[in-house]
Order: sequence, then structure tokens, then C-alpha cells
Amino acid sequence: MKGLAINTENRMQFKDFSEPLLDSLQKEVGGYIEVVHPKYLPEGLCMVVDDEGRLKGSAVNNIASVLYGTPEHGQPIAGNAVILREGFVAVELDFMSLDDGDEVGLMLLFSTLGICIKNESKAE
Repeated sequence: MKGLAINTENRMQFKDFSEPLLDSLQKEVGGYIEVVHPKYLPEGLCMVVDDEGRLKGSAVNNIASVLYGTPEHGQPIAGNAVILREGFVAVELDFMSLDDGDEVGLMLLFSTLGICIKNESKAE
């Protein structure tokens, strides 16, 4: 499943996450996952973060925090994050792979902010 990984060093990369997906996502974010719906992401996309990132004292993720609206409400995202599509699979809400349109849209969004995404898919 393809997602956009954003680390605390302001680096982003499209990655292919392997099954079991939960294990891959927990490894990427560094702990138990929480799904958030940032106000500045296109509709249908979600962000997976470490549920305890702030409690653990993880570094603030500046890019994920801006997407989340931190400048307005003051609650930052701490630790790595992954952007995925969210949709219904067999009548249940679930994660879905980013498609080509999502990739292009995210690259355009970030290019307007002067941020470059590394476009190399790598299995995790």
C-alpha cells in the first residue's frame, strides 16, 4: 500500500508499506497509531501518527503540524507521520493506497509551499 511518509527532519517520501499494514505503519510512526484528519489535506486523505508521540517527547513534525492546523489550535504532531487514502472496503472504513492522482495533488500542494517530495517507492 502506497503512502507518503513525513519525518521530523522535514523529509517526505512515497513508500510502499507491506502487510501486515498495521505493523508497517507502527514501525514508521514509532508506536501505536492514531488516525487524524488534517484540515489542510484534500478530502479523502488521512494522516497516521504516533498516538503517544507528544507523551514520549518525540520531535515536532513541522510539515504534519502545519497540515494539521497547529498554528491555529496549538496542538502539534510529534513524531513521523504517514498520509494515506481512507475509504470504504467491504462496507468498513479502512486505509487505501494513494493513487497517481493523490501523488500529483500532494506534490502540487507541497510545491506551492516550496517543499520537495522524494518520489521513490520503497517497500517498508
